[in-house]
Amino acid sequence: MKAEYVNAFLEPAVSVIKKVLKVKVTIGEITKAVTVNARDAFSVIIGLSGDLSGVVIIGFSMKTARNIAAKMLCKDKLTDLNIDAKEALSELVNMIVGNATGNLYDLGLKELLTPPTIVLGSKVSYELSSSDQLTIISIKTGLGIVDMNIFFKDERIV
Repeated sequence: MKAEYVNAFLEPAVSVIKKVLKVKVTIGEITKAVTVNARDAFSVIIGLSGDLSGVVIIGFSMKTARNIAAKMLCKDKLTDLNIDAKEALSELVNMIVGNATGNLYDLGLKELLTPPTIVLGSKVSYELSSSDQLTIISIKTGLGIVDMNIFFKDERIV
């Protein structure tokens, strides 16, 4: 996957998390893989279609999900993820991916997005076709670790 495509997602992930959650953010490990094993118990998936086709999966441990949702909902603490908390997390991911598509547009790529899909459970895995390229970015925040999994195929390459 081209570095400029990864940066198109990384920059808004950092800036949106900093701005919305008002926390310090550091970039952790960036890895390549062929399979996404959702070690995270709460994931939000947004599909991409256009010049690139694939999905972005942003995952959180349940603790991190509760911490982030509590901050977004101006609560001291959440003991579970109610509908408001789930919608807040979906909106955070939507903001990140929406800003990333703007960056992709600036690179000459046109994308459409699917609405966010929430997946609960830590025993979920996603299999990719051999033509897909997966990059996993670990983002460390004061509220916990956010894993961003980006995989897509460049439809302009035949």
